[in-house]
Amino acid sequence: MNRRENALLLIVVSAGAILIGYISLTRDFFSYSTETDFLGGFMLEAKRLLNGEPLALEFHPPFYATVLALIQWILDDWFLSGRLLSLFSYLISLISSFYFFKILCGRVAGWGALFALMSSSLFVYYSTLATSDIFFYALYSSSLLLALLAYENKSVALWVWCGVFVGLVVLTRSNGFTLLALLLLPWLGADSLREKGRLSIFLLVGILSPLLLWAGIASYTGSPFMPSGTYANLALTYFTPSEAIIESQSIPAFNNESGNVTLRFQGDVLDAFDYHEDLHAPIINDTEGVSLERISPDLA
Repeated sequence: MNRRENALLLIVVSAGAILIGYISLTRDFFSYSTETDFLGGFMLEAKRLLNGEPLALEFHPPFYATVLALIQWILDDWFLSGRLLSLFSYLISLISSFYFFKILCGRVAGWGALFALMSSSLFVYYSTLATSDIFFYALYSSSLLLALLAYENKSVALWVWCGVFVGLVVLTRSNGFTLLALLLLPWLGADSLREKGRLSIFLLVGILSPLLLWAGIASYTGSPFMPSGTYANLALTYFTPSEAIIESQSIPAFNNESGNVTLRFQGDVLDAFDYHEDLHAPIINDTEGVSLERISPDLA
C-alpha cells in the first residue's frame, strides 16, 4: 500500500471509530438485548476472576470475561470497560477484514469489505454494545488474516501466531472450533510433505498454547475447562410444553422501592421473592423503567 492509501484507510477507520464511540460512550443505560448476557454472565464471571473465585462457565468460554476483568481492574467501570472493548474490537475487525480481502482478492475487494462492514446495521449496532459479539469477530477475522499471511510467506512465526489466535477464538466462543479447519491449510501448499507436516505442527503448537494455559488455570482454580451448558439446554429452558406454562390474565402493580412477588397455582406457592431497589446493578445510574431480571431460579 502506498502512503495515500494508508492515509485514506486511517481516515476512514478513524471516522467510523469516532461515530461508534459517540453512539456508544454517550449512552448511560443498558439495552435489553445481548447486554443482558453482559450483566448476567460475562460481568459475573469477570468478578469471579478478580475475586480469585472459580468460574461457572455456564454457556461461554472464559477469554472475553478475562479481558473484561483486566480492563475493569484498570478503569473500575464495568459499563465503560465493555463498551471500550467493543470499540477496540470494531477497529481490529475493520483493519483485519480489509487486509484479508485485499491480499486474497485485490484492492477493490479490500475496500468493498471495509465499506460493507461499516454500512452493516448489525455490525454497527453490536459495535456500540457491551457484548462479546464484535470481540469474537475481531479475533476470528484476525485468525484468518494471519493464516493467509502465514500461507503466503511460509513463515513459522506467523503460523504459531495464527494458532495462538485460533486458540483464543475457541476460548471466546464454542463455535470458534470451526477455525480448527485451518489445520488443513499447510497441506494445501506446494511444499514437500515434510515441510507441510512441520508447518502444521507449529500451527498446532500455537493452538494448544492458550488452551493448555487455561487448562492449568482451570485445574488450579477449580473452574470447568469449557462451558457446561449448551444451546440445546438453552432451548429446553425457553421452549417448554404448553401444559407447563402458567398464564396470568393480569399482573398487579409493584412498589418500586421494595416488595414481595409470590407465584401461586391452585393454592400452592410455586415461588416467592423479596425484592429491593438495591438489587439493581450498581453500574445503573437511573433505575427508572428498568426491570429486575431473575437470571436463575436457584437464586433467592
